[in-house]
Amino acid sequence: MTYFLNVVAFLSVVVGVFGKTHDETARGFRKILPLGWAAILLGFAVLAVSSLSAHRQCEKIAAAEQEVQKQKIDAAEIIRNALTRTLDGLDIIYRDCLGVLSFDLLSDLEDPLFLNCLSSTDISKPVNDVNFVGVTDPMNKLIQGITRERLGAYGSRLDFYRSLLPPDLLTKLRAYPENRGFSLLDNADIHNWANSDLSNPDGKRYPHYIIPPDDLEFFTEAYLEMIKSARSLDSEISLWEKALKESRSSSCFW
Repeated sequence: MTYFLNVVAFLSVVVGVFGKTHDETARGFRKILPLGWAAILLGFAVLAVSSLSAHRQCEKIAAAEQEVQKQKIDAAEIIRNALTRTLDGLDIIYRDCLGVLSFDLLSDLEDPLFLNCLSSTDISKPVNDVNFVGVTDPMNKLIQGITRERLGAYGSRLDFYRSLLPPDLLTKLRAYPENRGFSLLDNADIHNWANSDLSNPDGKRYPHYIIPPDDLEFFTEAYLEMIKSARSLDSEISLWEKALKESRSSSCFW
């Protein structure tokens, strides 16, 4: 296409410079000689073809922008979901407190009923939960295991979609697993657990973990830190996603 335009443009110049394109003695359109009309047609051809080429190029750019925009919106949804799922471990307490299957949104974890229950829940007790059939580990131990697993999946999502995320948002998302709440959880696992055996009504003996009463507030603080951090990041992702949906890609006219 480019070569064709160059040839036509060159012919138009040659005709205009060396050819007799008009008659000075005539009037109106009669002044334009056949060679002049040829020059005009060549010029029009250059204009039409170049405009068509520019329009097609514009459409390709717009389509590419729309595809990238769609990928970013999809990435935002996937990252938000992965972020929410990092707190899946709290489902154990959520079900114990509210008697529902699980939370769907991070905002569900800010339910006053749940927060009040969270601060008074004995997280050292063995879990009796239909979702953990046969499991007798204490709540906090299960929460830690689930949290680490979900954080691993979250990190994998970030690595996969990092090129689509704004640099400042990506930095905050990468720092999320280093939140003080997760650190408190891990440190508690090291410093505050003590093994013992606990007799149960069924006559069986299960491993049990003793948490000093003064440390229960410590765990509640860890969970609240995790919820607060996740909610803050979720809001930032939502704002970015909203801006993407409201933005317009390049428009091509004619």
